[in-house]
Amino acid sequence: MSTSSQLEESNLETSESVEAPTPAEGAPEKPAEKTSSSSKKGGSGSKSGGSHRSGGKSGEKGGSKSGSGGKKKGASSSSKKAATGTGRGRKKGQTSGSAKKKVDTKDHTRSRSYKAGLQFPVGRIHRMLRTGNFADRIGAGAPIYLAAVLEYLTAEIIELAGNASRDNNKQRIVPRHIQLAIRNDEELNKLLQDVTISSGGVLPNIHSILLPKKSTKAEESQSQEL
Repeated sequence: MSTSSQLEESNLETSESVEAPTPAEGAPEKPAEKTSSSSKKGGSGSKSGGSHRSGGKSGEKGGSKSGSGGKKKGASSSSKKAATGTGRGRKKGQTSGSAKKKVDTKDHTRSRSYKAGLQFPVGRIHRMLRTGNFADRIGAGAPIYLAAVLEYLTAEIIELAGNASRDNNKQRIVPRHIQLAIRNDEELNKLLQDVTISSGGVLPNIHSILLPKKSTKAEESQSQEL
C-alpha cells in the first residue's frame, strides 16, 4: 500500500508540474499584473507631473519673454524720447548726419562753372567745342581753361571801358568807350589790331604838321614895321 500511494503522489506532482507553467515560460501572475498596472499608472502620473512642470516652465519662460519684450519696448521708447530731446536741444548752427549727407549729395548737381569758380558757362563752351569739329577729341580741362581765359579778357575790357565812360561823364558803356579802352591799352591793341568795332570810331589824332604854327613876338613886330 505504501508503494502505491507513493506512485500516485508522484504522478499527481508530475501532472501539476506539467499543467502549471513556470513564471518564466507562461504569463505573469495576477499580483504581478497589478504591480505592472500600478507602475504604468505611476509612469503616467510622472509623465503628467512632468507635463505640468514643463507647462509651468513654459509659462515662466513666456512671462520672462513678455517681460523682456516690455523692457525692450520701454527702452526703445525712452531712447526715442532721448533722441527727440537731443534733436530739439541742438543749436541752430549744428546739423545732423542726414543733413550732412544731403549737403554732400548736392555736390553732384552743381555745375562745372560753380566748381571752377567761374561765371562763364563751362558746359556750353564744351558743347560748342564738340559741335564745332575743331578736333576729334576734347579733354575735360579744355572748356574750363577756355572759359577762364575768356572771362579774364572780358573783365579787363569792361573795366577799361567803364573808366572811359566815366571820363566822358556817361553812365552807360557804348561801342565808342570799348574802342577807346582797347586802342589806349598796348597789349589789347596788339591782340585786337585786326579787329574793327562797329560804331567805335577812331582815336582822336591830328598830325603835328597839320597844326597851325604859333607866331612869335619878333615876327609880329616885323610885320607891324612893314
